[in-house]
Amino acid sequence: MNLLSRSPGRLPTALAGCAFLAVSIAVSPVPVAAQTSPVAPTLVDDFESYDLGTRPEAWKYITRSRDAVALSEAIEKGREDVRVRQEDGNQFVRLTTRNDALRITQRGAAEFDDWNADKRPYLQWRWRALHLPQGAEKQDTGAAVLVTFDSDWLGRPKNIKYAYSTEYPVGKTIDEENTHVIVVASGQEDDTGEWKTETRNVVEDIENHFGQSPPYESLAITLWSDSDEVHDRSKADFEDIRLLPERP
Repeated sequence: MNLLSRSPGRLPTALAGCAFLAVSIAVSPVPVAAQTSPVAPTLVDDFESYDLGTRPEAWKYITRSRDAVALSEAIEKGREDVRVRQEDGNQFVRLTTRNDALRITQRGAAEFDDWNADKRPYLQWRWRALHLPQGAEKQDTGAAVLVTFDSDWLGRPKNIKYAYSTEYPVGKTIDEENTHVIVVASGQEDDTGEWKTETRNVVEDIENHFGQSPPYESLAITLWSDSDEVHDRSKADFEDIRLLPERP
């Protein structure tokens, strides 16, 4: 289709030049740098690459003083454990505690690719609670996923904690110093013990509860299970931890 109406005869030189330029712009390919590539999801861990019965050494153990050490060096035998298990051909990690607390962490730009939360604001994971510490409210959390995104002026980390609570209902929120807890699953529900998929907009949660935007890189993810305050035990499974550009 002609971009300019033509009358009989030759176009004036200037007009012909404009026509050529317009056609050239219309058909010229978009430079590669100007094309927008879709953002792909990032797999943090699905635990399929580990041997059965081993500890997932890509994760680090977080001590009470917040030091990160290898799992094989830190697990206290008899009171806590973390192992890769399999069921129906699917591998996952199991955290167990007995009157103790267990946290294993992967840090962006360290154990996994840097997490740019601006491009991938959603965190998704699957989990199930096989035993939640009885009588626990905010003291203990049988299963939780923690996102560390910043620190205060004293160097204490700021966290969003997505909790599988024994007693509290879904939607309950709790503030614990620099940690904001959001109950996303509850032992009061009928499907406790079954696999559940959770998807959270981490950027939105941080903005809503801390009134600030997170830095868009180097966030850390912690899998958490504890039962020490109520002197009970916990058992929880986790798998398929992913960072997504949009809600599925």
